Amino acid sequence: WEPVLEVLPDFCPVVFNPANQIIHPARYWAMFRNWSGQPLPKEAEPPEWLYRDMDETAGQVLVVLDEELQALKNAYFRATGAQGCNHVIPLATRLLEQYGDQISDKSTMAKMVGTNKAYSMARTPVLRSIQGVMPHPSHRVVTDDIGWGLCVLVSIAERLEDVGMQTPTTMMRMLIEWHQKIMGKEYLYHGRLRGRDCAELVLLHPGDDLSLVAKGLHSESLDDWISKADGQASEPRYGNP
Repeated sequence: WEPVLEVLPDFCPVVFNPANQIIHPARYWAMFRNWSGQPLPKEAEPPEWLYRDMDETAGQVLVVLDEELQALKNAYFRATGAQGCNHVIPLATRLLEQYGDQISDKSTMAKMVGTNKAYSMARTPVLRSIQGVMPHPSHRVVTDDIGWGLCVLVSIAERLEDVGMQTPTTMMRMLIEWHQKIMGKEYLYHGRLRGRDCAELVLLHPGDDLSLVAKGLHSESLDDWISKADGQASEPRYGNP
């Protein structure tokens, strides 16, 4: 048996991929949603494992995130006709197609993620001290999937809004707001991507050609990001969707 690689028509299946960029924010927020800024004692620590036994609160947030992502992808397709959008399927469908025989409980979104053997070995990133644990503000589960995930999606939504196409991003924006406080960043300002730290991201801006999402961006400004990505390449990625 040999793997077969399919060349897709554009970058839309990457940009709108229903995976880390929605799974991680939903799960991490649910784990730390009652965190008040102080280290959590032992009895209040989040689970050791990032995906195992995902609770239904995280699962419901994930369902809404996927609904928003799919609606955004559909709006982008209507605006541009980018054929790669046809390869972006709902998260639940993707999980069943990709991991079906490894998922022991398919009854809810939370159960599909939480009982997926392929996801079972990823640990929850935390900062630990003698006082307890806190969210990890610089771990890629936080930085990558907010700055390079949800923020990108919201920037596309804002650009579509400029041409008269409204798409819901309420849950995406809530999770960006929550995570940026942990990170000490400002991406959303008064609910819009106008914060002081947006300059460090690669976003779609007012006036940008919508086709950039599908074609990709080639620029020397990406060199720093590529170097960072290369530096992370050796990190353990067990159970990473």
